Amino acid sequence: MGTTESSLGVVIPCHDNSIQLSGVLRSLAAQTTRPEKVVVVDDNSNAQERARLRHLCDTHSAIYHLLPLPRNRSEALGRRSHARNAGSRRLDTDLILYLDGDMLLAPGYLEEIRRYHDY
Repeated sequence: MGTTESSLGVVIPCHDNSIQLSGVLRSLAAQTTRPEKVVVVDDNSNAQERARLRHLCDTHSAIYHLLPLPRNRSEALGRRSHARNAGSRRLDTDLILYLDGDMLLAPGYLEEIRRYHDY
């Protein structure tokens, strides 16, 4: 086993899905070990959802990042990967876990990831 635990960041791209994101953030908060940083990348949700997403980020100490509107067709086609890359640039952790805005993690999931990478 390694002597120090790897730092872990989480990137969650989302679009108009604050209800599902709430569950994802709760499942992260319930983990036996928590990530150092969580970045929620908003892919231009509507104004009401944007406010909800910001509130959820504030409540769960997550970083909110609004993705700029696409500048061209190729950028518009790769929105999910563009969002993940934008979120990754906000992290300085050893490990990055990419989640979708509707994923729930089993208890102990992050601990197992760290255990595997720190072995």
